[in-house]
Amino acid sequence: ADDSLLRHDKYFFNDGNITFLVDGTLYCIHRYFFSRDSEYFSTRFAQLGIRDHEALPTIISLGDIESRDFEAFLSVIYPENFEKHGLCYEEWVSVLHLSTRWGFASLRKLALASINPPTPHDQLLLARRYSIDDWVLPALSSLCERTAPLSLDEARQMNIEDVVIVATVRENIRNCTLRVNVAEIPRRVEAAQVGRLSSFEDVDVPPARPEAPPFSGGAAPSIKTGTPCFAGVAIPSTKPRHPSLAGLLSLQLPQ
Repeated sequence: ADDSLLRHDKYFFNDGNITFLVDGTLYCIHRYFFSRDSEYFSTRFAQLGIRDHEALPTIISLGDIESRDFEAFLSVIYPENFEKHGLCYEEWVSVLHLSTRWGFASLRKLALASINPPTPHDQLLLARRYSIDDWVLPALSSLCERTAPLSLDEARQMNIEDVVIVATVRENIRNCTLRVNVAEIPRRVEAAQVGRLSSFEDVDVPPARPEAPPFSGGAAPSIKTGTPCFAGVAIPSTKPRHPSLAGLLSLQLPQ
């Protein structure tokens, strides 16, 4: 390696057989892990015609990778404690980022199992960026359910479709167009996702089903008045009959 370049104090192994250059720092590690677990690197090494036990004579520059991401990634490959990795949320995001980019399927699975997004908004951004389909509906539903509307900064980070879905579902709830049960919000979001969310003012739908017993959080009947509540605030009824969310969705979603 070039002696003018800084060697990483932890991830420069004397018996390493591949050297990466990241942010001006050299990392000499073991190619075996990259050949075995990464679709991207196994293909790239095969093109170079280098066997696993042979040292790669050239330095591979990862010019668009940040050192903090690479070091978090390496800390999972070379753990100090096999029982617990001890990474923070941001470090697990780094692992998710690089494992997704380089095709480390097992490390991506580990990152997804270990990440705990601090907010539904963070969960949605990760879901969209890294194609985590199972996270999209829960994140959108939580954004619709919470008391606070989307902030300008949050909206700017989201794609326009998700912003419209959240705004539309929240508006229907706020206007008391629907008798909303928090458990039904995910179905409402699904209806909006497929473009079937519309005005229901003149739609003839089945009457609302009997109210369920009160429960904490979300949409529930008021203990004193029996009127619908959202986020703990009673919403007075202005119409003689409210269509139920489930009833409306039965008209909008295929069975």
